[in-house]
Amino acid sequence: MKQNLSPFELVLPWLVLVVLLVYTVGRFAWAPYGGFTFDQAGVVLEVFEPGRNGDLRPGDRLLQIGELSWGEYQRDQGRLLFEAVTAGTPVPLQLEREQRLIETTWRYPGFRWAELLQRLNSEWWLPFVFWLAGLTTLYLIRPRTTLRRLLLGFHFLTAIWLAAGSVSAWHIGQSIAVFHTALWLSIPVYWALHFSFPRPLFRAPGWLLPVLSGVAFILAGLDLFALLPAVALPLGATALFLGSVLLLGLHLFRPSQRPEARWLLLALLVSLAPALAMSVAWTLGAPPVFQGGALLGIVTIPGIYFFAAYQTQLQALQAPVRRLVTVLAGILGLLTLATLLLSFGVDWLNLDTSTFGWGLVIAFFSLNLAVLGFGAVFAVPALAGAYVYRGESPAAQQLELIANRYFAATLFVVLLLPLAFVSTSLILVFLTEPVTRLFLLALNWLLAVIIPLLGYVPFKRVVEQRLFGLPALPATITETYVNQLVAQPGRAALVDLLQTEILPALLIRESALWFFGDGLSASLVYAQ
Repeated sequence: MKQNLSPFELVLPWLVLVVLLVYTVGRFAWAPYGGFTFDQAGVVLEVFEPGRNGDLRPGDRLLQIGELSWGEYQRDQGRLLFEAVTAGTPVPLQLEREQRLIETTWRYPGFRWAELLQRLNSEWWLPFVFWLAGLTTLYLIRPRTTLRRLLLGFHFLTAIWLAAGSVSAWHIGQSIAVFHTALWLSIPVYWALHFSFPRPLFRAPGWLLPVLSGVAFILAGLDLFALLPAVALPLGATALFLGSVLLLGLHLFRPSQRPEARWLLLALLVSLAPALAMSVAWTLGAPPVFQGGALLGIVTIPGIYFFAAYQTQLQALQAPVRRLVTVLAGILGLLTLATLLLSFGVDWLNLDTSTFGWGLVIAFFSLNLAVLGFGAVFAVPALAGAYVYRGESPAAQQLELIANRYFAATLFVVLLLPLAFVSTSLILVFLTEPVTRLFLLALNWLLAVIIPLLGYVPFKRVVEQRLFGLPALPATITETYVNQLVAQPGRAALVDLLQTEILPALLIRESALWFFGDGLSASLVYAQ
């Protein structure tokens, strides 16, 4: 069914994409390469190449950089650190270390591979996952109800505050203002979504959402003019997440909604497992080498919301969906364990974590698992066989997905390409002899060409037949089925052939057959 989008809906995703691209470019090109990272409070988090540029340690709190005090830097969102400073220039620093005031000199390093790789090994890619989910919601989800608009707002606002918040410490492009505004506006959207998702808790008054939105706009405006206390934003963020969890938990007290709500809560906890596990690892002393990997499970969150929205559509595929969910949960568990082992292994084996090769490994490792985690989970409801039309009015329908049959191809690509990049990175890291490295690189990419040519058709067959229980679709479908009808003529044989072979192979699960006799007489042969 074609959806006629409004001009605003046509422009919205691309405006959001521009915002994400601006802050992504800002992270890698405009943010100063000062040789260390810090948080919003000015606490140094990581120092690259310790001892090379001066006496600066993790845990130090910045008080003044050059002539710019940290208080002035926080008040003026247009000020940049190390503005107009060139590489190699000594910059005086005032620090607080273990409750002692320290004055030292820091030699501004400028661009260094170690710092670039740290930025690659971060959450820069995560906003694009939510943007893609929003774009998919816009073009593939129907009907155009309030719940669909809330899902759009959830994805796009999350993408914006993730992108702006990740660079707000550098004051790039008014990122603090954008981050704060998007976060305040997310509160009514998150609350309304989890109140209504997957089904409303009760019939809410029509004025409630506009009032909550108005309050959010007022708070965002007060924040822009610095009229709110410093504690307001942390309280707002806490209300955002705790309110969402509380509303989602209330669905458990509705017997008719309990299975969906229980599954949704469990899936969200599983998706956050890598981040929680990495937090424990850091507490135990693991180095923050794989901090990007800690966020891998979060990419499944859009897919989880899609699953919850389409459980009624998946009723005909309950067994294969359970198998796929089991497979994905196992993959996510293994990835969590692998991330932990890699994090500790880098430290235990004394591997050089500042090399360009290790940065590639980390970046492509994150990319591979991110695409796998989001792509595979999201693609399942797109199966044509999962679509069920219930004949309700558009206002009464739950969200439905316009179907397609590209799951096997999507899964094949997201498995193959990132793995090819990861294997290339490993060759670059561990092999130094030029001839051997060149030979293995050529072999690696030759396999990347041969495997799709020889392996895609068997892979597609296994996914469709074993995972989803779909019968094989003959290459010469017309000739094959005509021959079967000739061998076994009759209406009963035709119905059996349609119901057991032809329609399932075409992913058609609702059909009817009418027999038209002489004149205008007609009789229903079967309907399913």
